[in-house]
Amino acid sequence: MSDKLKIVQQNVNKQQIASLQLRDYCSRTAVDVVLIQKPAMCSNKVYGFENCKQVLMDGQAAKTIRVASEYFKYDIPMHCIIEKLRADLDREAGILIGADVNGHSTLWHCPASSNRGL
Repeated sequence: MSDKLKIVQQNVNKQQIASLQLRDYCSRTAVDVVLIQKPAMCSNKVYGFENCKQVLMDGQAAKTIRVASEYFKYDIPMHCIIEKLRADLDREAGILIGADVNGHSTLWHCPASSNRGL
């Protein structure tokens, strides 16, 4: 097993085709962890990922990593969302948070940048 973990994050906007494309990308590129915001759901499971495992084993002593995949709605102030996460953040280390924070940046072709999510 590699000592690196490949993580992908995507907002699929509840679109089944986007979920299938993401699944295919993850299979093709050997992604270890995928964080999905606004997932397409079917029978209470993430569409396209129904049979995916949710276990990481590395042959070393057991370690718990909590993963949070969040969607920060554009009209809710960031501090309100952070307060909801604070209890978990204060209680334990080893939390990976992936989030669509509705931030704007010229890096992804928005006309202007904002500090939301920084």
